[in-house]
Amino acid sequence: MYHYNIVQWILIFFIYGFLGWVFETTYVSVKKRKFVNRGFLRGPILPIYASGAMIMLFASIPFSGNLVATYFAGMVAATILEYFVGIGMEALFKVKYWDYSNQKFQYKGVICLSSSIAWGFLTLLMTEVIHKPIEKLLFSIPEIMIYPVTIFILCLFCVDTVISVKAAIDVRVMLEQMERMKTELEEMEEKLLFQLSERKENLLENVEERADALRELLEERKDVLRETVEGKVEAIQKANAERRQRLADYMENSHMEISENAPELWSYYESMKEKVSQYKALAKKNFGAKNYMFYAHPSATSGKYKRAFLDMKVELQLQIAEKKKRKQGKIK
Repeated sequence: MYHYNIVQWILIFFIYGFLGWVFETTYVSVKKRKFVNRGFLRGPILPIYASGAMIMLFASIPFSGNLVATYFAGMVAATILEYFVGIGMEALFKVKYWDYSNQKFQYKGVICLSSSIAWGFLTLLMTEVIHKPIEKLLFSIPEIMIYPVTIFILCLFCVDTVISVKAAIDVRVMLEQMERMKTELEEMEEKLLFQLSERKENLLENVEERADALRELLEERKDVLRETVEGKVEAIQKANAERRQRLADYMENSHMEISENAPELWSYYESMKEKVSQYKALAKKNFGAKNYMFYAHPSATSGKYKRAFLDMKVELQLQIAEKKKRKQGKIK
């Protein structure tokens, strides 16, 4: 059963990777009502489906003719593959590209019972129905063609993999930098609030009554967030921004008093504002790589860099919204 040479196995890998991409892209595109190019790679192939198909084929070999055993063998083998691929990608890129955390009977968000059950049925479908015509097609290709075609596809796949891995690593590096910078900002805010509290015991009362130019900018950003970002992301961002908003209110409206009586305090605040600008610029960097990742994996999360990941997601959504507005303005 399944007596193929190495080139034929490679071609089978690509065939099932393409079929997986067609299935996943069609499902998500219909659900989102727009075309979504699914997958870690840019090209029309999902390595997880391709690898899963290969694992299923190998796992089913000892149980040929026994549908029940084939079902469980494929289910277990594919689930193990999904687990290690998910854990490995998260460890390498610090991003969870699929998340089953909201599913019942899930483990670490990378595998779940419903997915495993589906893998089992997919094993039966593939071994009993899909693979037979694929095998027939494979043997119908002349040997003089199968080698150059496979090599050509393999070269494209390798190039795509290198580009996609580099983009994912770039995002990981940005997340690391953003998380480190965010921690520094929080420490600066704490220090500034402590110094101000010594000078103004009624700081919070004064801040509540004041507003500055930054409030208008923040309100505009909130409006965009309401339109483009899920409510839970907006809530998190709003909570993180409230203290900074109150602090900015007081500092900007007390500019003259603080700069005259405590110039070192105002200088510290200016340096903090500069770091905030640098943080936002970093979140906006590499729009293309991040846009593809969030577009192809809308449910992607990051456990280690959750705060930075949310900030990056919001900045990306803001960029997309601004880009759409500019495009609409040009059309008008």
